[in-house]
Amino acid sequence: MDRETVSNDRGADAEGARQLPESVQAYLNADYATTGPLAKDLFDRAESEAVQDEISLSDVTGAAPAHMTAEMFSWYHANVAPRRNEAMRAVTHLYQDQAEQGHADGFALQLRIGTLDENLLVDKLKYYQDHAERFQVQSEDIKRTQAELMRKRQEYETKKAELGRDALALNWWLYLGVMVVVLFGSEAAINLESFEALPWATPAIAWGATILIGLAIGLAAHYHGTVYKQYGYYFDPSESDSKRGPAWRMIGGGALALSVSLSFIYYARSAYLTAYLGSVGDFGASSQETNFLWVVGGSLLGNILVYLTGMLWAYLLHDSDPDFPELKAEVVALDRKLTILKTALESARVRKLEQLNAAHAKAVETARRMSNLLSTQSRYRWPQEVLASVIRQDDAVVAILLAYRTKLTQRAAALGKKTRYIQFTDDPFSRQAIATATEFLRLPLKLKYLES
Repeated sequence: MDRETVSNDRGADAEGARQLPESVQAYLNADYATTGPLAKDLFDRAESEAVQDEISLSDVTGAAPAHMTAEMFSWYHANVAPRRNEAMRAVTHLYQDQAEQGHADGFALQLRIGTLDENLLVDKLKYYQDHAERFQVQSEDIKRTQAELMRKRQEYETKKAELGRDALALNWWLYLGVMVVVLFGSEAAINLESFEALPWATPAIAWGATILIGLAIGLAAHYHGTVYKQYGYYFDPSESDSKRGPAWRMIGGGALALSVSLSFIYYARSAYLTAYLGSVGDFGASSQETNFLWVVGGSLLGNILVYLTGMLWAYLLHDSDPDFPELKAEVVALDRKLTILKTALESARVRKLEQLNAAHAKAVETARRMSNLLSTQSRYRWPQEVLASVIRQDDAVVAILLAYRTKLTQRAAALGKKTRYIQFTDDPFSRQAIATATEFLRLPLKLKYLES
């Protein structure tokens, strides 16, 4: 019997025995059910971890899963990592043994691709660090802007959670456009004729007076509508007394502008009525009284209606908390600035990243082709089945970690905590970022498959 026949017989015998390595069996025998004692050991830690205001998550590099809290990390290394690492080594040895018998390179595709992905991430992070050192001034500016953006965004998200709504950003073009059309158009229709009737007023003065009166009434409507909408912000007993000063100034300034405007309109309209009655003759006191109420009183009423319309428009378009839209505007401005700063450095590192990604893609494609060839060989079926059983147990571990993550955020919310989760990222300008509870729940959580 030649060497090749012996080798094939050994492979057939090994496949027929189908005996799991002890380390793999030990990992599979561990009870990772979400109702089991190991899961309970982790779930019991949620109470103590939920009281923290800030929780740091595990790094995206390394053998351990990324985005785990300290308790998740501790539990994983105590109850999963030792068994799983031994099981993965045993799987690797199964592939290597079959490869030695066939004088070929045997490997598990999941482990090979996982290792390639990890190496790519490590190479990128190292390049980002080297790149930041080369462009230190620009990188420091980006870091400062990013830190300020993170701080402002956290303030905004906290405010948003407190109010239960998004900020109502004032659209100045829409706001002023409607004010101009409604107020100035209405004011011109109501008052221009009166101002033109003044004996000392030229057409330019009449138009100037109309515009000034429209501005004054628009200002009064803007001030009073805004304060009315933001009354709780300025005058709530829980608010600082220092906020009341600006509010009273807006109320007083608006009242002064409105009263001066209405007084001047009364004067102009009375002069207009006098001139009109003088030109048509005296038709009796009752007629004069009727004309006065209609011409003067109607004009004043029309201006007050215009004022109330502007006040309603100001009420509708302003946020009840003036700090909230300003905070959102700061976040938008910082985000725009950060984008510009990052774009300026983007071209300097594009080529290197293209090379790293291209080399990674080529290595992955080579691994897939080789794996397709190996998968057709019967001697690799048993290692593949063993690896599949390990992966199924990994899914049970991930289910426990995900359940704990949900339990932790729910408990923190019940305690009224606005926990900040400090996550590691692969961002070229910042290795860490702050995540809210919602963002934390969306972070990917999976076990890594790396070649030992």
